[in-house]
Amino acid sequence: MQTLAGEVESFKRSKLAWLFSLITRRRRESVKPALSSHQIPALLDMEDISFGSPTPSESPTTTDSEPSSATSDSSSEVDSLTACALPTYVEAAYPSAPKTYTFTRCSPFAMLMASESRVEDARFVYHISVGVDVWMPSAVWTCVRRGGEGGAVLAQLELGISAEAAAVTFGETRVPLKYLMTRKTLSSKSRFYHLNDGSTIRWTIQKHPWQATLGSTTLATFNPNESMSSRKLTVHLAGFPLFDHLVVGLLILMREYLTPHTELIGGAAGLFNYHPHAEPNDPL
Repeated sequence: MQTLAGEVESFKRSKLAWLFSLITRRRRESVKPALSSHQIPALLDMEDISFGSPTPSESPTTTDSEPSSATSDSSSEVDSLTACALPTYVEAAYPSAPKTYTFTRCSPFAMLMASESRVEDARFVYHISVGVDVWMPSAVWTCVRRGGEGGAVLAQLELGISAEAAAVTFGETRVPLKYLMTRKTLSSKSRFYHLNDGSTIRWTIQKHPWQATLGSTTLATFNPNESMSSRKLTVHLAGFPLFDHLVVGLLILMREYLTPHTELIGGAAGLFNYHPHAEPNDPL
């Protein structure tokens, strides 16, 4: 009987031990997922920090923001220095020294005016071509394009033997030559090119080279006696803003200069609608 009671007691103890071990094992298993569930957010936080979390507390990434600020400051300083070194728009808009431009024939009926260096802003390249009025072939039209052969039309000159009055067309505006280019007397050695603001460009043609001035300021010089292949226009600093008008004015003057004088062709000179050798107070 005592033996049986001892066996029962032993069984109970082993049973209790088994239950205790089972409970303990389940507790450990239940604790592990709980720890794992807290580790995941911690790893995500570390990943966030590694990519520059905006509010890490005492994180090593705070040292990254300091070089960034220094870099930003140095970049701003470089930009400031660069801005100071760059020319202003006015300074960059035109050449900083006088330049010479050569007239070169590029086809039987056209020539190109460009810098001798061939490194030029398209604003200062002019393509000049001639054609005739189909209805009146003795009337010659001269087309001036800025920027080369494919550039925008700057002006059209209508000069020749025609019943129509000589004129220059700028865009949609047609200006009679008698209002655009004038002289005071028949013997005058100056021509006055009138700008729309009331000022005038004076071309002095009594000696070579010709000189264009605005007030007392020289705009450009040109020698008409040079051969066709070497005629050159030298533009001074004050002349660049008026470059278009200098080119148009020069073309008008050269048409007058190359037209035969009255003593050579007599009254036939009066056939030309621009009358280069007209009486005083008459239009050119």
